[in-house]
Amino acid sequence: MMSVMVVVFLLLFGASTAGAQELAAPVDRVEVSTGSYRLELVMDRPLTAAQVARYEQELRGMLRHEQQVDGPVDMDCGAVFSPADENGRARIERICDRRQLRWTYRISSQVRMIIVGPVTETGLWYFINGVRQPRNSPHVEPSDYLFHGTMSGVDAGVQVDFQDYLTFRHNIGPGGAGSITFAGSARMV
Repeated sequence: MMSVMVVVFLLLFGASTAGAQELAAPVDRVEVSTGSYRLELVMDRPLTAAQVARYEQELRGMLRHEQQVDGPVDMDCGAVFSPADENGRARIERICDRRQLRWTYRISSQVRMIIVGPVTETGLWYFINGVRQPRNSPHVEPSDYLFHGTMSGVDAGVQVDFQDYLTFRHNIGPGGAGSITFAGSARMV
């Protein structure tokens, strides 16, 4: 009844219905992101704005933050690039004689504490100089699994952009679905 009265009040005084719906609309997700890494939790039941703010604060408090790298990282033969944030840590290693980048990703212990059940990884996508390459195999694994794969056809002078997406159930608030997206870019020198 109250939200109907708010909409009527706003309409009488020239406000749009879209603005009124935003005021009355419950929130169903919490997001924590840094750079090209993102943790998103979608709730099974809607939350109030105050609940969302509380959960975001709790998540930020329990997660550690590490410096993100902006733009492509230069990689020589044998180089290791290990970007991380509060959601997890990736490791990219250049293997020149095999023309490969080998990668791993481990979800942080802090995020694993809120995961209930297995994690579904879509399979890492990568692009060489903007051209999409075959996707790595998807996996369904426990949250402590070391996700891994290979990016092939990597030669000196190319740029490799990559992204992966992991989904899971979480136990924050009413519970729901969670996801982690990690991405990066490396230039072979």
